[in-house]
Amino acid sequence: MTLGAQITGLFIGFFSFYYYTVKFVIPNVLEINKLRVKKLSQNTTEKTVIEKEVNQFLKLVNYKLKVFIQKN
Repeated sequence: MTLGAQITGLFIGFFSFYYYTVKFVIPNVLEINKLRVKKLSQNTTEKTVIEKEVNQFLKLVNYKLKVFIQKN
């Protein structure tokens, strides 16, 4: 094959790879990142809610323990 044919084939190959990457791969990567960010934000709100519940439970346990110790 001549050099021109090889370069043309290489150009077509690179263009098709570029088109596939821009059309399919990059949007999927961005969508995955959006889902990760959304999941992380949901997890942090759940964590703060659970943290508050645990703190309230610990306060209740401490109060009950103090009452129990004072009675005995």
